[in-house]
Amino acid sequence: STSTMQRTLIGRRYALLRTCDPISSGHDLDDGWRVRFCGWAGRGPLGCRAIADGYRGRNLRELDLPGARSDVGRGLDARAFRRRGFSRDIRGEFDVVLFFNIGTTLPSDARANLTAFVEGGGGVVVLHHALASYPDWPWWYEQVVGGRYLTAPDGDQPASTYRQDEEIIAIPTRDHPVTASLGGFPIHMYDETYQGMWISPESEVLLRTGLSTSDGPIVWLGPHEWARVVVIQPGHGSGAHLNLAFRTILRHAVLWSSRGSG
Repeated sequence: STSTMQRTLIGRRYALLRTCDPISSGHDLDDGWRVRFCGWAGRGPLGCRAIADGYRGRNLRELDLPGARSDVGRGLDARAFRRRGFSRDIRGEFDVVLFFNIGTTLPSDARANLTAFVEGGGGVVVLHHALASYPDWPWWYEQVVGGRYLTAPDGDQPASTYRQDEEIIAIPTRDHPVTASLGGFPIHMYDETYQGMWISPESEVLLRTGLSTSDGPIVWLGPHEWARVVVIQPGHGSGAHLNLAFRTILRHAVLWSSRGSG
């Protein structure tokens, strides 16, 4: 109902989740982002939770999700979020979860609640290095994300690699609400590329680059049968975050995955 939608995210807090990313270890994590979405696509405010590590938390502020107004708050630490995060059933509280974390693992109760959210048709957006998250949870990267950045070799598959500040030109592969803003034209930006990822053959590629330091797909839809899942491989730094086309794609990914458009 409209009243339910109006309650979904007015003043909802974005959470910063400390991870085992060695780059972010040693950084204190006590900031939270409070975001108010302006009723996109004619709907009421959209419920969205973002999960990020300390290293990239500052980039969420830089990105400042298009169409949103953000204020920086204090006093939300990582331990408090871990206790509250997926330790409870978030169905009905959020429409979409935006992942921007890396290298984390989830306890069994949190996995059960996140599974219930996804199986219930909740929206998922996986941004950049969140492709490396939950490496000990095959259901997550095989059936939901449809891809995985390997931080270490796994069996016969070597570790994935990255290359910063690459000139990326990517072409839409099909018509879709997430990439409709490109009008069929390429996107051009400078950002980090990944190579040697595992990408599910069931994933549906929306944007592809021919860059030699990339696997090719840079935006795709996850293979889950009921949830709407959008994976965006770029998103490392300002070259993407301040790129209007990239910001618009991210906005549309949040909207589409939450069933707000398309």
